[in-house]
Amino acid sequence: MHATYFTLRAWTEELLSLLAGARLQEAYTQEPEELRLLWALPDGAEATWFISLHPARLFSSLRPGRHQARSNVGRLFAPIREARLRALTLAHRDRVWSLELDTPEGLRRLHIFFYRQGGNAYLEGGDRRIQEAFLRPTHWQGQPVPQVRPAWDPERLEQFETAFDPEAKSALKAFLRAVPLADRLIATEVLYRVGLSPEDPVPREPAIRERIWSSWQELRISWEEQPAPRLYEDRGELYFALGPMAHLEEARGVRPEPFPSVNEALCAFLGRWLSRSAFEGQLRGLLGLLERREAHLQASREALERELAEPDRAARYELWGHLLLAYGHEIRKGQEKAELEDPASGARASIPLDPALSVWENAQHYYEKARKARQARARSRTHLEEVQRRLQELERARASLLACRSVKELRRWEQAHRSILPTQEGGKEKPGAIPFRRFSLPGGYEVWVGKNAEQNDLLLRYARPHDFWLHAQGVEGAHALLRRPHKTEQPPRAILEAAARIAAYYSRARSASQVAVVVAERRFIRKPRGASAGRVQVQRGHTWLVKPGLPEEG
Repeated sequence: MHATYFTLRAWTEELLSLLAGARLQEAYTQEPEELRLLWALPDGAEATWFISLHPARLFSSLRPGRHQARSNVGRLFAPIREARLRALTLAHRDRVWSLELDTPEGLRRLHIFFYRQGGNAYLEGGDRRIQEAFLRPTHWQGQPVPQVRPAWDPERLEQFETAFDPEAKSALKAFLRAVPLADRLIATEVLYRVGLSPEDPVPREPAIRERIWSSWQELRISWEEQPAPRLYEDRGELYFALGPMAHLEEARGVRPEPFPSVNEALCAFLGRWLSRSAFEGQLRGLLGLLERREAHLQASREALERELAEPDRAARYELWGHLLLAYGHEIRKGQEKAELEDPASGARASIPLDPALSVWENAQHYYEKARKARQARARSRTHLEEVQRRLQELERARASLLACRSVKELRRWEQAHRSILPTQEGGKEKPGAIPFRRFSLPGGYEVWVGKNAEQNDLLLRYARPHDFWLHAQGVEGAHALLRRPHKTEQPPRAILEAAARIAAYYSRARSASQVAVVVAERRFIRKPRGASAGRVQVQRGHTWLVKPGLPEEG
């Protein structure tokens, strides 16, 4: 509920008082798809408005103080720097903020579309067209500001009943279709107050639908008149609410944690939510490493078991040696095969011979093969025991990993179990342990590209300080790593450009004619404490404008 229209409306009322008379010192970005507005407050203090438009990390909060890195900060919206806030409004039934700012050149408007998909911030020029955009600035410059899209919000019972779909798969889906401004938490609470669960079938009785409508109206009026923000933690999930959630407090016995203001509750929620996301991302990454290691060991165990299940070759080779010495007088020089009978079993043995060797030499050859086969079989048994021991060790490691409850505990676990993880050893990678996309470039250079957020984090573990890290700027995409064959050799421009094109290709801007790609040495990339999987901070780097493409595309 932290990003619903109802929360934003209650929070905007607080922002009006918190930012009254504030001056916008700077608009900047230092995280992908995250805009920050630094304000100087009338009392001399500073506050930073965080607005993340990443589809998987949609959040906004106002935090005291300046939260700005010393380097690699992308500064934005120069025309409104030092402008004073005149007005702040939230669009009716839509998640769009409009800021009116007084500048020496006159009034300027900054529009922030707080959407999970298609979110952006636009600075409106004097001609009511976009002067500058936060994301995809080249595409949006000179375009009209997008229209606000008010969501359907039934104001009367008749409108609610018309939109309440009787063919929906559940009561929850029917409610969400009738009230699209709500989310699952809100819908679950409304239904609980009338004695329904989310999975119940759509109620057909008009009286029940009327009770649902009344319950919904009571709930939203309480938020509008007297919001009581609180947090809930239940079964590993974290919830933000503007008021009591009976289905959590009564049905599940979850105790609320109240806060004096919406902004304080949002800040607390986002801090815990981001820490939880970071924990879950790192946990998934480590579990993935264990699964790959286990799959490798399982394959080794199956191959060894198949090998040991086959007949013992040592006994056969030794028997052939005995037969050759016993019946050597029957074998002519130059024969390529001997057909001899085993007196113990009566079976005949067809023994291949080397015609260039004597009978005695052929027998010694098979005795030697028998010796080597016994040694190999003994090694296979020892190897199988070692593989089974490692599989048991992995199982214990998995159990201790699943017992971790914080990022700090995960770090300690990783330090303690480095020996069983498929990572670098002595600067050289284990064969077959590199899970990334890989591209070879001239001169011994290689580009590695992550396939998901967990692999993006894993890239940093494989990277050496002098390798180059690359990522498309301002858009979601994979992290890439340019591996340098020699740390003192600066990559040619063509190599850096090819690597940047690959990074741009594996981003959401793949179809663009030009993409800005951040390029920085690994030693200038930092993983912030508590950051979710795939999130990093670039302390020093530069930007390349390239056309997305893979090496084979020329």
